Amino acid sequence: MAIQINQEIETINKGIVTNPYLRIEAYRIDKILGYFLVTTAMFRDKADADTNKFVYHEDYAQPIDRAPQTGPIATLITYNDSSFEYPVVIEFPLVVPEVVTEDIYEDQEVTKTITYNDFDENGDIVEKTRVETTIEKVKTGTHEVTKSKIDITLIGADPYGWAYSKLKTHYEGIFGAGNVIDC
Repeated sequence: MAIQINQEIETINKGIVTNPYLRIEAYRIDKILGYFLVTTAMFRDKADADTNKFVYHEDYAQPIDRAPQTGPIATLITYNDSSFEYPVVIEFPLVVPEVVTEDIYEDQEVTKTITYNDFDENGDIVEKTRVETTIEKVKTGTHEVTKSKIDITLIGADPYGWAYSKLKTHYEGIFGAGNVIDC
């Protein structure tokens, strides 16, 4: 699963590339903050991408025995006479809107009479009072606000498929609708 960009780009390490190939290298779900983080890499084409992966877990630890890798396209690219870095790590929020009622608080000056025990001139315990003025947060009402509720279930049963649909939309924003296709 990957996407192909049907546009020509200029790269600093691969020269002119027609129809670059983009795939997900890793993803992570941040349940606490509600993000799906995707790490991507762009290659000249599918064949180039296929040489830049491991077949066996042990291959990573044995660099002498593995086939040489060319690496991905450097992040700095030129497209339509503009140079920019294509995003490698993209965060997609896993949230749904939810209307909640929140309390409204205001700072108000509050005066309280405080009763305390003290000693008189004979050493006897006497009850005294004093007035104290403080600033306190006081609830003055409520209002409804729309918040972004974290919903991990948005991913569904196919995290890669979900992520690729989001990536496609993201890259269509860069390269134009219709110029990013599923592979």
